[in-house]
Amino acid sequence: MPRHQGRCSRLSVFTLLLAAAALPALGQGLVPPPPPPNQPKGALSPLANARAIRLAPGVATIARAMPAVLPLHANTVLEDIKRTPIPHQPFQLMDPKTRRIVGPSDNITLPDGRVVPAGAYYKDLNALEAWLNGAGHTLKNKEALPVLRRTAINATLLNSQAKHIGSFHKVLPKIDLQRIKPTAGAAPMGSQIQSMVSQGDAQKLGLSPQQYQDGLKSLSGANLTSAAPAHLAKAAVAPLFKPAGAKPNAAITAIKVRKPIHQTYPFDFEVGSAGTFQAYLRGKGTIDGEVFAVSTPPTKDDLENSESHFAFHGDATAGGAVFNQSFTLATATADFTSSAKSNSAKMDVSVLGQSIFHLSESAPAKWEKTSKYSKGCDVHTTIPVPIGPLTLTVKLGVQGEAGLEYGVGLYGGLPMVRAWVDPYVHSSVYAQAGIGFGGDYLGLSAGVGANMTLLNNDMEISGEVGVYWFFAFGIKEKLVVHNKLEMLSGQVYAFVTFGHPCLPDVWNACPSTLRVDLWSWPGLKLEGDLFALDLSRPL
Repeated sequence: MPRHQGRCSRLSVFTLLLAAAALPALGQGLVPPPPPPNQPKGALSPLANARAIRLAPGVATIARAMPAVLPLHANTVLEDIKRTPIPHQPFQLMDPKTRRIVGPSDNITLPDGRVVPAGAYYKDLNALEAWLNGAGHTLKNKEALPVLRRTAINATLLNSQAKHIGSFHKVLPKIDLQRIKPTAGAAPMGSQIQSMVSQGDAQKLGLSPQQYQDGLKSLSGANLTSAAPAHLAKAAVAPLFKPAGAKPNAAITAIKVRKPIHQTYPFDFEVGSAGTFQAYLRGKGTIDGEVFAVSTPPTKDDLENSESHFAFHGDATAGGAVFNQSFTLATATADFTSSAKSNSAKMDVSVLGQSIFHLSESAPAKWEKTSKYSKGCDVHTTIPVPIGPLTLTVKLGVQGEAGLEYGVGLYGGLPMVRAWVDPYVHSSVYAQAGIGFGGDYLGLSAGVGANMTLLNNDMEISGEVGVYWFFAFGIKEKLVVHNKLEMLSGQVYAFVTFGHPCLPDVWNACPSTLRVDLWSWPGLKLEGDLFALDLSRPL
């Protein structure tokens, strides 16, 4: 099956530069205290996300806000990274300028210019120092603090899921399956036939590659006005070309025996867990039908009242979860049917529960179409991230683009469905952070880093099912599912920075950064054939 080239250029990656900003505290009764006196405006320093996510030009975005994550859940998911505790020795109340001991009610001027009560400032500082001491760290030296908290990742589960999904992505034998491209009615007969019958299809009828080429030339010179069944019937008995061993004008009466067709390939891929980060992709590709033999040469009844009918179905659903907040990013379904007298095409595409495309068409004869539909998506929640006596509020979101491309050809008379449906979703995680509460006199600045793919998936579901003709009749029964997948790769972290006294220099505005890793995993990256089947045969 031909693969799409330049997929990345066709399905553009998205962009978003997000800066960290102060967010309101969570709504579960957590009210931040008033800011300390004389605190300068803009105390929260912005930090742009590491990943730039670029939406295709003109693509509008559907946004959904999920409920905030409960503090209890955040505390069970995030774990402290501890070392051997060290004895706690609180900082003495000292004026940073004079380096003299002061009382709790005395105001002191900090190196950043803020004037604060000494007692309030050192209370916050010593509370944080006490928590760090319990985890085996201290602010009383110039050593950089390591990551202090992280999401508890079940590496065994992730590796097991990755291995399971990897077993489905294989390099399978290439199927001679041509993707439908609408053909002009005035195209040469040889071109019209070639667009529907490949060399591989002709070989199924016992023709050699040379006979296939000779047959196309014969059809081009047969002065047929179209590839309609009635015209093909005339060509079928004309002495222009015959398969080796065929008897001219030998009438073979078809036996009206039902031959059912049913091939389906379901897929269900899931990585991660709903409690932290999760991504999933589910769906299936199916061809169905009933075929009845056709006389050679075909009778008028064969061409106008055939009981044969065929159907192609493809669907996919993509979604995930962020800290127990689940969502469905996109769903897509396609159903194409064909019989001797009628064809129908039905499709639906939704992003974050909102329909972006609906198709319902019917036609008595030939109907062909290709198109593409897409929409931006943004779904987010808020999570509290505790670090000892401090709490950050972090807005975690998933943003990207979802949609599909498709091509379909429906043909009556000799009924046939030729279709391909390529659902896709590209989504990355973004974050914004602010101080929730705690450490109000420490001059904290909050920030985040996010360079994480939640789910990037480009799927190709292609099928052909029906009756075809090339100087003889055959049954097409082909289904191919190809997939390119990336899930949960990268990292997301939040941090706060502040200056504080450190020994022995006391006040030299030692900076410290307290960091929490919300996600860090290499992720899953795969590409391969999920399914490749060709049971085409002579009728």
